[in-house]
Formats: sequence, C-alpha cells, structure tokens
Amino acid sequence: MSIYINNIVLGVQPTTLTEEYLQIQTDQMSINGSMTRNRIGSKKQATMEFPIVQPSDYQTILGYFTTGSGIFYKNDQSNYIGGILTMSGLPSFSEGEYVAGASLYRPIKVVIREI
Repeated sequence: MSIYINNIVLGVQPTTLTEEYLQIQTDQMSINGSMTRNRIGSKKQATMEFPIVQPSDYQTILGYFTTGSGIFYKNDQSNYIGGILTMSGLPSFSEGEYVAGASLYRPIKVVIREI
C-alpha cells in the first residue's frame, strides 16, 4: 500500500486503512408512520490509523491534515476496481493523548471524506 497526499507519498504509512463508499440518504417519517427515503448519492471515505508516530512524522502529518483545506488522496494498491482509489476530500484529524515523561510517540487517526 502506498498512500499519496497531494501526489506526495506519505513518509509513514498507516497501519490500519479502511476505504469505503458511504451512501448519503435521508429518511423521513410522517405522522401516519409511512416512511420516505431520498438517496442523494455516494461519497468515498478513507480512514487511516497511525498507532505509533515519531515526532518528525507527527509534524509532517499535522502539516497535511490540519490546514483546513481540501487534499488529494490516492492509494495505488486499493481493493476497489482498477486497483487505484483517488479523491479530493476534506480531512478530519484526531490524536491520542501525550503523556509527559513517556515516549514522544502518539497515536493519530485521520478520516478523509470526498468533497
């Protein structure tokens, strides 16, 4: 697996990667109990987990995923048709707790959802 962000290969690759198509829909229920569903479409989503990240890799990952702007995601060994999954998306970033006096490594989770 090689994950590229903005056409640059990530220096540290995620240990866990989930790529999926999300079905976007709304369900509405009326007073008499009947239900309607509006399917809007599907969006690609990639969830990456980095359980142990060194300080230098941490700074690189912060630079990619906390700017607030969109990014271009590419996996050249995806399980989806054609073996390549690409999308322009917005990242959500969360990190594990830093404990003073412990190692400088910390876990990171990034979710990228197609725009």
